[in-house]
Amino acid sequence: MAIIGKIRERTGLLLAFIGIALFIFVIQAGLEQSNLFGSGVRKSLGKIDGKKVKTEDYVAKVNEYNDRVKVLNPQLEVNDETQAAIRDEVWNMLIGEKLLADTYKELGLYVTDEELAENFKGEYVHPVVINFFESSFRNEQTGRFDKAQFAQALTQMDQIDPSGKFRQMVTELEFLITQDRERSKYASLVAKSSYVPTFIAKENLEGNKTTQADFVSLLYTSIDDKTIKVTDKEIEEYISKRPEQFKQNPARTLDIVLFNITMSGQDLDDITANMMNLIEEFKTTEEDSLFMVRNTLQGSKVEYLTLDELKGQGRVKADSIATAPVGSFLSPVPEGTKLLATKIVDRIIVPDSVRASHILLKYTSAEDREVKLKLADSIITATKAGALNFPQKAFEISEDQGSKQQGGDLGFFPKGAMVPEFNNKVFYDMKVGDIDKVESQFGLHIIVKTGQIGGKPATRIADLALDLGPSDATTKSIYDQAYSFWQSANTPASFDKAAKTMPAQKGISIEPGDASVAGIKSSRRVVSWAFQQEEPGAIQFFDLEEVYAIVKVADIKEKGLKKAADVKEMVTEKIRIEKKADLLASKLEEAKKGNASLDAVATKVNGTLFTGVMLQYATDYVENAGNEPKLVGAAFGLKPGTISKPVKGESGVYLVKSGEVVKAPMEMDMTGFKSQMSKMMAQRINFMSILETLKEKADIVDERYYIF
Repeated sequence: MAIIGKIRERTGLLLAFIGIALFIFVIQAGLEQSNLFGSGVRKSLGKIDGKKVKTEDYVAKVNEYNDRVKVLNPQLEVNDETQAAIRDEVWNMLIGEKLLADTYKELGLYVTDEELAENFKGEYVHPVVINFFESSFRNEQTGRFDKAQFAQALTQMDQIDPSGKFRQMVTELEFLITQDRERSKYASLVAKSSYVPTFIAKENLEGNKTTQADFVSLLYTSIDDKTIKVTDKEIEEYISKRPEQFKQNPARTLDIVLFNITMSGQDLDDITANMMNLIEEFKTTEEDSLFMVRNTLQGSKVEYLTLDELKGQGRVKADSIATAPVGSFLSPVPEGTKLLATKIVDRIIVPDSVRASHILLKYTSAEDREVKLKLADSIITATKAGALNFPQKAFEISEDQGSKQQGGDLGFFPKGAMVPEFNNKVFYDMKVGDIDKVESQFGLHIIVKTGQIGGKPATRIADLALDLGPSDATTKSIYDQAYSFWQSANTPASFDKAAKTMPAQKGISIEPGDASVAGIKSSRRVVSWAFQQEEPGAIQFFDLEEVYAIVKVADIKEKGLKKAADVKEMVTEKIRIEKKADLLASKLEEAKKGNASLDAVATKVNGTLFTGVMLQYATDYVENAGNEPKLVGAAFGLKPGTISKPVKGESGVYLVKSGEVVKAPMEMDMTGFKSQMSKMMAQRINFMSILETLKEKADIVDERYYIF
């Protein structure tokens, strides 16, 4: 059984580990170059908990993941974003190891061999194993992962795959699952330590209590902003007193002029002319099927598509494809990044679903295959002659454990439910009552088609495709324009002047860990370069995917508190509100003296009185006032009939008079409710949230941008 051939090709592999996405991606070749640690390369890439991270240690870890990728998914596409994802995962792994290694040891958190085996062969197979091997070990009757079949394969790894690749895959998954289990155990211990104090539980349980209140409102908008002065010193003091609100991560602000590398009208004319020549060649070729294999998107793949399926694929000419005569060509049309010319190869009625029975014969060598083919032919001949009971034979010899008990019957199934070879045979080549054989990744199938339901016209197509893109001449012309701009705008002043007449992006903020600059593909190099600049004003030319970019570092922000200039507008408004609140509070406090009623106070200060407003304890919203949590809190904190001190709210300052509090009936005792809240809190705790909290408290400096 060719296990490796059974692993389906994927465009990506997502292994979800307690909130951490482990992306397995190929690392760019530069990481493995021997001169990486040569002269000029930093020996460390930052600090974790105050301890330096050696460049060679980090890259070694990245390369370990690179090797893992080559084993688990050698066909994975490479791009800047995916490369950045694996580097970030390795960085997080190092942080977890350095911050939690001692804790794991003290708590005795480890994964035993027995526990690891249980995740592969036990009652509850780990989701990562199922995700990776589901298409290879699928029960054909249920369409789900077959645990028994997989467990048997594990015991015969070397026999079924002498190359050792299957064993390598399992070994790499063991590493990932061990890591996951350690993280899960730690997160579980932390979650179980969560505690809900009685007063919090009581407040939540009583959250539906209500009261009717009267209040006087004086809005901040009643004072003209121009009358409230805010000084630079006040802004500085406001920021310094609230460091948690104004933390600044390292950042760079970029101005970028872009020269998009797009094809010209002449390029499109040339591509279209080439397509017409290809169509003529297709029309005159004698080896039609060979031409399709070599020159069409479908190649050797056989598939018939209904009109609904064509529309589901977003085909521009779906209706034309479904009705054009067999043998005809549809005129070229751009679809995505390609120019497509479609030939109508065939059209048949394809059932909505079919019913079939089969006998599965597996083989482990070329010699064994020949034996099984001869056996299959004899079974087919005997069945056609009426000399053999097919269901009985399936029960006796079929190696599909899921269907043999039903005499090989697979029941009704829709198109696409089976592997392609099996699917194509029963849907496209067989009539009800036919018997035939076909090989797939599972082995040799002897199939009897026993029924079908419905049917729709379906078309087999062959798409000739040419890439849509600029010619070399067009690319060179755009390059010359971009380079000329860079040469003439290589100072901050000349750049700013020239950029006024060009397609530009200004004020783009980036941080060290960004995989790219927003809106620009494969631009990690820009991020790396920008963070190596120590002064604003540096300008550089970049040859990127689909664009040439001339980048200027407009501003540099270091880790620490944000600059007053960067938050001046926001902080000015907050200080202005505070000053207005003080003025209005004093006004209300003065008016309250000698006045026993809110009506009298409202008249004296020219405020607005609202009466009989229903308030709910668990809701911040107040009718006629908006979201005012302090107003709600003040109302429920008063004795009924008393008037509060001035309440400085979100939109204004208030005096509130509370009524009687009406409590909602309690349907749960306090102990039970606290237990329920604790469980809800525990569900929100995962390894990623714990790691992020630890990272905030630890001394972590990330300088990977020096080499990535």
